[in-house]
Amino acid sequence: MRELAPGSDRYGADVTVTSEGNWHFHVESWSDPIAHWDHDAGIKIPRGQDVELMLAEGALLFERAARAIRQPPGAARPAAARTALAALARKLRDRSLPPWDRLAATRATRVKEILAEVPAEGPRDQVRPDAGARGAAARPLRVLV
Repeated sequence: MRELAPGSDRYGADVTVTSEGNWHFHVESWSDPIAHWDHDAGIKIPRGQDVELMLAEGALLFERAARAIRQPPGAARPAAARTALAALARKLRDRSLPPWDRLAATRATRVKEILAEVPAEGPRDQVRPDAGARGAAARPLRVLV
């Protein structure tokens, strides 16, 4: 799926069917804790609000992301990514550095590349397009081709 309107939580997808008949779809989504943290940290840290708390929370998230990277025996690339995220977590805790430098380190190109390859996922949800207002059990989205 792709974002239809930036910042709007509206997503869409094109689907190619291979035969006539009934097709059933469901949508599965998950949160991105690092993106959520980055948004909040980008607001709070420049204003001096909860600075060390935000940086400590970021360190925990990047440590968790590092541990989530699978490490097959002999694979150098995942090991380098794990090491980079672990080093970033240590940097976020380093009070000898200015807070804005620590925050800027989380937005480095290499960090973005690592997270794009192995995103840190939060809890998953299944969304059914015709669910009731209270999230009652609903039928899958049906498409007749």
